[in-house]
Amino acid sequence: MASSKHENELSTGLSKFALDLYSECAHSSDQNVVISPLSVANVLTLLSQAANGKTYDELRRALHLNADKAVIAHQFAEFSKQIEDCIGKANLSIVNQIYVQQGMMLNSDYRDIAMKNFGAGIEPVDFDKPHETAQTINQFVKEKTMGKIPNAVKPEVFGGNTCVVLVNAISFKANWCRKFATGSTRTGDFYISESDTTQVQYMTHESYFNYTVLDELDATALQIGYKESEFSFVVILPNTRLGLSELESRLKNYDLSKVINRMSKKLVDVKLPRFKYEYEVQLNSILQKMGMSEMFKPKADLQGMLDPSMAGLPLIVSTVLHKAVIEVNERGTEATAFTRADVYRCARSSDSINFNVDHPFFFFIGSATLSTPVFCGSVHKPEASIRPRF
Repeated sequence: MASSKHENELSTGLSKFALDLYSECAHSSDQNVVISPLSVANVLTLLSQAANGKTYDELRRALHLNADKAVIAHQFAEFSKQIEDCIGKANLSIVNQIYVQQGMMLNSDYRDIAMKNFGAGIEPVDFDKPHETAQTINQFVKEKTMGKIPNAVKPEVFGGNTCVVLVNAISFKANWCRKFATGSTRTGDFYISESDTTQVQYMTHESYFNYTVLDELDATALQIGYKESEFSFVVILPNTRLGLSELESRLKNYDLSKVINRMSKKLVDVKLPRFKYEYEVQLNSILQKMGMSEMFKPKADLQGMLDPSMAGLPLIVSTVLHKAVIEVNERGTEATAFTRADVYRCARSSDSINFNVDHPFFFFIGSATLSTPVFCGSVHKPEASIRPRF
């Protein structure tokens, strides 16, 4: 489907935000990273619709969005339709939910935009009853993430000053076009340094895959397609064992859609480790490094969130939390993510190319049509003991 200028503008902007966010998360951790930039962008863009002044400007710039709120809201609605058109037979669920303190009312304009353009559900809760509220939110997230994130929030995070909690839950599940035969899985060495290795389970398959050499990234890339879907799993493998850090630096401001567009069919002998891990991060300091600091300060302007009768109530963002889980095995990929923002008051055949993923690498899940990755991350050390469960 052809995209309009505005939808392309949004997709390109969110793609830049995705790599900015990944870069900051990767720099703050030497462990496996997996995030859903789309999940975080949903929450922050929904928050931006209630922001004004400097608070809004910071969110807009960091998200690389257009200056006009109405245009952004329209872009997001159209972008969601684009995603639906690309997903095909794979399973992708993206849901937004707003929890509001009983007795408080959202601004009617904000409520309408949240529901119409972001598909958000709105539910009153009593944050003065933290255990009941946590149970309500956890049940919602658990259901929307296929049971992968059962304990998204803890009761102690809520208090008498909590007014609104914005939640996004996203889940993705898809089978490979060509499944890896479980009988071909073998134990092998994965390099965690220039000479140190760990034992992992390698899935192997020789067939025709989309492949390309990325000289500007000093890497090669392989695309593994999902059955009856435009979405795919793309591995960007540094040419050297210790090249992930340099690759991450070069990915800054890089257009990931170029990777897929440059690929061509090649006979490739693929050796890819199975892996499964989860990643959780409080994003407050990361978002501040990315230029979004005003919303955490007492002078934050989020006056567009609540009804005008509560216009004098000062609001700030207290916490932005993100958690993601991913599993890659012989059958396919399963990935889920959750984002929360709390608003408070104060040697084979020579014809075959070897793609041996035996050292740390970067990956993303996305579509050539959409610049924005739904998930992206890096694997420093795969888990070896995974059995396919889907």
